[in-house]
Amino acid sequence: KIPLFAYFTITLKILQIGFEEYSADFSRNMVDGDLLLRLTNKELQDDIGIKSSIQFRKFVRELDSLKIAADYSSVDFSHLHVCLLRLSPELSVHTYSLLTAGI
Repeated sequence: KIPLFAYFTITLKILQIGFEEYSADFSRNMVDGDLLLRLTNKELQDDIGIKSSIQFRKFVRELDSLKIAADYSSVDFSHLHVCLLRLSPELSVHTYSLLTAGI
C-alpha cells in the first residue's frame, strides 16, 4: 500500500534498493508514498539530486518495478491496476497517476 507509506518508510525503501546517496534527500523533502508515486523526472533530478543520467535510469527502473508490483487496493476501487497489468505490465506504471486524475 505504497500510497499510504510515511516518508520514513520511503527513506528505508530507498536504502534497501541501493540508493543510499539519495536517502537524505528523500528524507529532507519528506517524500511519502503518495509523493513518490507522483515525482516527475525533473523533481528527481533537481530536488532529489540524481544528476548522473545512468543513476537516473537505474532509479527510474527501480521505481517502475515498484509501481508495477505495488498494492493499490487502498485507492484503486475500480481495479484499474489489475486491468493495466493484464494489458501490459509497462502500462501499469501509470496506475497511480490515472487514479489521481480521476480515471
